[in-house]
Amino acid sequence: MITYRPLDLPKIPEELLVQDFSQNKLQVDNSDRNRQFTMTRDGQAVQPAWNRRWEINGALLDWIKENVSDRFHHVGYAVTQDAADHLPHRDLIGDYKIYYVVQAGGDDVVTRFYQTPNDVPPGWRPECFDDLIEIDSYRVPNESWVMVNTRILHGVTGITGQRHMVSLTFYGEMP
Repeated sequence: MITYRPLDLPKIPEELLVQDFSQNKLQVDNSDRNRQFTMTRDGQAVQPAWNRRWEINGALLDWIKENVSDRFHHVGYAVTQDAADHLPHRDLIGDYKIYYVVQAGGDDVVTRFYQTPNDVPPGWRPECFDDLIEIDSYRVPNESWVMVNTRILHGVTGITGQRHMVSLTFYGEMP
């Protein structure tokens, strides 16, 4: 099973990324949902990072359709605010995503994949971190593209600052 795949796609021109996305329609705000959730790691309760994702439109949307894909279900600009890990989870929407990492959120940010129990519903998160078995991981440099299988339990560690990403959500099998 493929967990992720680096993609050789062109960098998004910087002038398309220099805008205040928070003025666009808010697609996702899991700040309250995540703040109510904790996971146990080494006997301690751990709070997850949270993010918001805004709609992308105009010239950036046109560029994505021309240079990446126009078959996505959702496309947005996501910002992780906290210097905290995205704890292991299965994404609530989509089967796979294509991300453009504008700013990874630190020097040692790693996406980790874990052995996933059968028939885990979208949005599922384990209660305890300690028994998870890591099966793969990757680091994505700033200004690069990656395709991620979001049906597999995954999390992001090493976030020490804001994380900025363009996110395209797809349903179906990864190409």
